[in-house]
Amino acid sequence: MNDTHCSDEAPSSEEMIQVIRRRRDILIYVIIACILSCLTVLLFVEIAYRIARNQFYSASRTIIIILLALYPVSSVTSFVGVIIPRASLVANLTASFYYCICLYLFVVLVIDYYNGVDSMVIKLKDRRISLARPPIACCCDCLPNIHMTRSNFHKLRLGILQNAVVRPISLFIAATLWADGTAKAVEAYLYMNIITMISSIFAVYSLAVIYNASKKPLKEFMITPKFIAMKLVMLVGNTQHFILSMLAYIEVILPCKPPFNTQTRANTIYNMLIIYETFIMLLLGRIFIFIWREKENSDSESSFELSESISIVERNMCCKQKVESSTSDENASVTNIPKDVVETELSVNL
Repeated sequence: MNDTHCSDEAPSSEEMIQVIRRRRDILIYVIIACILSCLTVLLFVEIAYRIARNQFYSASRTIIIILLALYPVSSVTSFVGVIIPRASLVANLTASFYYCICLYLFVVLVIDYYNGVDSMVIKLKDRRISLARPPIACCCDCLPNIHMTRSNFHKLRLGILQNAVVRPISLFIAATLWADGTAKAVEAYLYMNIITMISSIFAVYSLAVIYNASKKPLKEFMITPKFIAMKLVMLVGNTQHFILSMLAYIEVILPCKPPFNTQTRANTIYNMLIIYETFIMLLLGRIFIFIWREKENSDSESSFELSESISIVERNMCCKQKVESSTSDENASVTNIPKDVVETELSVNL
């Protein structure tokens, strides 16, 4: 492979292996990425096993495991994009399709926690929901508060699910232009990322409105970390992709550096960041789940001890009341003896 100039095409897997053998820095990055991807998969298997063993609600349990699988899927596809640069867009497209499924299932999970849309409307009928939420309208206090009706919920749900459609379609168009070898592919790829970024912002806004309404009613279901995880997946990935594509387009911070052209370097950096971030986010999620489980067990033990002590006190009070009632009945029986009976007894004794 000629390393004196940058080709418009990304290096093949064979060329990439030759580069890894010659350059120690790239070899170290690839080894670290491989280790983190394997650890992410193993960590997911461990978390899924714990959830399957401790979670008794089969529907929500399956959905949660599928949602958590987004992290190893993103990590493995990104690692494939690092090893095979020409397959980077295809790998990202695969991860985006799985992301589409997860985003839909997340909305289904929220509805399942409410036991249906009708039950959600009943539980939230007295709650006024503010539309002044980040990242679009955080400073717009003039926006009216709304009630969570069925119509408003469907609008917010469409605001979330549109990202699950726009993101894979934009990546599919970009991958098609890249495979066709069009000269304007890089520019079109930038426009596709701009559209995806705008779509993600609206999805995060709709998610923030639903979270603001569900924060207290769904507190027992650990809804806060689940919303934070989905927001991070939507914002971090799309924001990084957009910024790196912009840098590749202007060719200033990410110039052509043999054997990688600007777009290949941007895709490689993006895939490496995804590998690091998915491992960190899944590890933090595992730590949080462990802490929450310990707290839940301690709370259950303390509540059990409290209930036992209350039952003992109630039992003692009940016994005391029985003794007092029996004593009072005996006294009452003595005081209520008829007078003629008493005189008869006295005469007999005399």
